[in-house]
Amino acid sequence: MAKILVVYYSRTGHTRSVAMELAARCDADVEEIRDMKTKRHGPFGYFRCAREALGKHLPPIEPATADAKSYDLVILGTPVWASHMASPMRSYLQANAGKLARVGSFCTQGGSGGPKVLAELADLAGKRALATLLLNESDIKKGRYAERLDAFVAALLQELNRRLAAPH
Repeated sequence: MAKILVVYYSRTGHTRSVAMELAARCDADVEEIRDMKTKRHGPFGYFRCAREALGKHLPPIEPATADAKSYDLVILGTPVWASHMASPMRSYLQANAGKLARVGSFCTQGGSGGPKVLAELADLAGKRALATLLLNESDIKKGRYAERLDAFVAALLQELNRRLAAPH
């Protein structure tokens, strides 16, 4: 059986809830990216996040507890901040991109920018995702995404199994 890890960053909890559902569906381990900055809540925190995302900053994060290179697939999840990935995810990829055998990716957004973020994830991971998923905050709040999450999982697992079965 393939070893899968879901790595995510979440400021408000939306990305976290999707990551946990995804991990349950894939029987995956979970790694939450823990930001060492504590002032990300409220209006000033929101603007700080946007400024970091736009500037492509690399804020300090706690070291990962899971070794990404021991997984067949790492699924990356991030919120969209100012049409960019969350800066703590950027820090994670800066430290771990070379350890990723295969990736899948998803992002959660309140407005727009998701396709750009999915492309950024692939670029920083150094590889194309086996499958991607973009969810809107309104669908997450109303619980209207289970079918899309199931389709994402099916696509990921099908492509992963195909690649693992292919001769080297």
